Amino acid sequence: MTAWIDTLLQGVMLGGLYALFAAGLSLIFGIMRLVNLAHGDLIVLAAFVVLVPKLLEAVAPLLPFISGPGGEGIVSVYQLQTILFGVLIVLFMALEPRGLFGLWIRVRNYFMAWPFKY
Repeated sequence: MTAWIDTLLQGVMLGGLYALFAAGLSLIFGIMRLVNLAHGDLIVLAAFVVLVPKLLEAVAPLLPFISGPGGEGIVSVYQLQTILFGVLIVLFMALEPRGLFGLWIRVRNYFMAWPFKY
């Protein structure tokens, strides 16, 4: 019975997430008359921000320098997450000061000319 409730709640939450994505796209299209597909970039960025801490928590027992429940390591999982996000933010701002849009333009231009080096 618990699995049915869990499945139902997960389905409702996923449907709500899809509704938020659709509302954002329709709002942008309704106001600007432009289909803005950069909306998906922000969704992927949010998924990355949510999944990296969970990945670090899952990998933590395999790495000897991360402290577990006994506190025998050098850094905690929270400290490692903070360091990782700080380094990623600094690198992202140093490599692409125009933000996510500038990085998207750079990658798109690379793949538009990908098979043929002009």
